[in-house]
Amino acid sequence: MPFDQNIAQKSYEGRERRVGYEFELSELSLREMADAVQRIFGGTIEEEGEFSLKLKDADYGDFSIESDSHFLKGSKLKSPMLATSSRMLVPHEIVTPPIPLKDMGRLEDLRLEILARSQKKLPFPSIAPCGLHINAEVPEKSVSYILDVLRAFAFLQDELLEKRRPTLLRRLWPYIAPYPEDYCQLLRNPFYEPDLRRMVDDYLRYNPTRNRALDALPLFLWMDESCLASYHLGDEALIKKRPTFHYRLPNCRLADPDWTVASEWNSWAAIEKLAADKERMKALMQSGTRSERILELSL
Repeated sequence: MPFDQNIAQKSYEGRERRVGYEFELSELSLREMADAVQRIFGGTIEEEGEFSLKLKDADYGDFSIESDSHFLKGSKLKSPMLATSSRMLVPHEIVTPPIPLKDMGRLEDLRLEILARSQKKLPFPSIAPCGLHINAEVPEKSVSYILDVLRAFAFLQDELLEKRRPTLLRRLWPYIAPYPEDYCQLLRNPFYEPDLRRMVDDYLRYNPTRNRALDALPLFLWMDESCLASYHLGDEALIKKRPTFHYRLPNCRLADPDWTVASEWNSWAAIEKLAADKERMKALMQSGTRSERILELSL
């Protein structure tokens, strides 16, 4: 399956758009994962701690390979045994540098390399909830573009989740929660045309957390560094400003021969294409139901 490229090709700066990925995996050790990444993208492996490796000077920049667990990194019980047994519950993670749209096919090369190395499974079943995060650089720096993407996701989130068919454990994980229906109704309202500050305030009224399937907080912070100053979410230090949405997908099955990176990317492309289709978006909003309570709060 090819990566859908029928989306905006240029970034807000006028150069080729890039995309960062975060892959979670439980079948391989950190070193095995680093070796797989090095095989495809080159670079030099450096240890940054017992639960963190860095692939320096690789194609496109540096890759991080680490345990996706804050408590492991800070634990006083660090040991090889802890690192191995933790994979039953806590996946490891590959964080890529931004990769140009035209080169995303190389991620399928990485998937096949990991698949080949994963044929020898763990001696115990892993129940780690592995997910995939996509950080696509925005093609323009405007409130209207952000609103269109949020609206498109509000229309598509249920269908996208159903197509992904996440495991029960992954559904229970808090990090991929959908937007609540009240917020979706607000976004579907054709008369809702906020400025940036109003859009941030409304977003946080219904989503006072970074744990959403489509997390807009890094993008809001990049648009306006002061926009979160009056909010106390409890994990502000984890929100890093960047010119991307943070799209959290429920499944990452790098060791599954029937799964592809392209199929997951294409779910994001579907959101972008709907957001860019003004006539279809207008028709969807006009056919939707309205809530007077939301109208009173937001207009």
